[in-house]
Amino acid sequence: MKEVYNVDFDLEPESRSMIDQRIEGAIGSVFVTASNPVQAMIRAEFEISRCGWRILRVKAPVAKVVADNFKNRDLGLKFFKKAQEDGISIIFLAHTPDEELHTGDEPVSIKAPRDIDLNEHHKIFSKIRSKGKCLFYEDSCTDIIDAHSIQKGQSLKQIARDGQVYGFSPSLSNMKKTKGRIPLVLQGINSISTFRGLCQHHDNLLFAPIDDTPLLPTAEQVFLYSYRSLLREVFTKDYIVEGLLRQLENYDGGKAVGQRLEGLMIGNAQGLRALDWHKQCFDEAHKLRKFSDIRFHCDPIEAESHHKNVVFTGKKS
Repeated sequence: MKEVYNVDFDLEPESRSMIDQRIEGAIGSVFVTASNPVQAMIRAEFEISRCGWRILRVKAPVAKVVADNFKNRDLGLKFFKKAQEDGISIIFLAHTPDEELHTGDEPVSIKAPRDIDLNEHHKIFSKIRSKGKCLFYEDSCTDIIDAHSIQKGQSLKQIARDGQVYGFSPSLSNMKKTKGRIPLVLQGINSISTFRGLCQHHDNLLFAPIDDTPLLPTAEQVFLYSYRSLLREVFTKDYIVEGLLRQLENYDGGKAVGQRLEGLMIGNAQGLRALDWHKQCFDEAHKLRKFSDIRFHCDPIEAESHHKNVVFTGKKS
């Protein structure tokens, strides 16, 4: 369960930030929801940097707070409640010798910076994903399909109700409703678990032994289940790296978010290189039909009363 944490910093404006350079410094008091103090500190430091401030020192260490801590302190209680609702709130108490900037005792609301246009971000990634490409190891193809990483006929239909199953939905509209959390929503079995990483011909060529034949399992079937999950991960990581590169090429926002984007790109690119190595191993094994190279363990459920209601795809998390 997430709690509200508070931490105070001594700050000064970054040299190329949007903060009026007549401001000499400030105290920043951050209220943030988090699962633990470490997570709270990481989020607080990032958000302060994102707002254009450099942290000089921690003025008051991170601590869990509750509403009773702010009795007779209306402003503190207001920002505590805002953090409960929005996940974060920040009070800046700035100082400057320039009287023109003095605001008196009444706080002034400041809009949070928008370094990334989320709608444009979504368009970039959707366009790359929709284009797709065939990941088969020999021929180049253009007839890309929405290939299922979980078989529709043998798996999804078995757990569906009225043609729908629950799945995680990272859509922008759903994440706005849940304030950044990825919700479980009902989705049609024609679209869930699909990826545009194969053409129709090669999807059929590769996976007929598991799409058209009941699971026994044979060594080949186990290999192909693993292979299909790997191809999905390669495709996903590849389009994420391409999307992040495009964003970095045109990025003109703040330093903190730019560094975060660059770090995401570097980390995902490293992950893609590792996945590509595994794909080469699987490609070669498939060419030589060396399916016994993969080891597996199977625990069959024999009782008919054990109704299947969950299926998985992708790498183990």
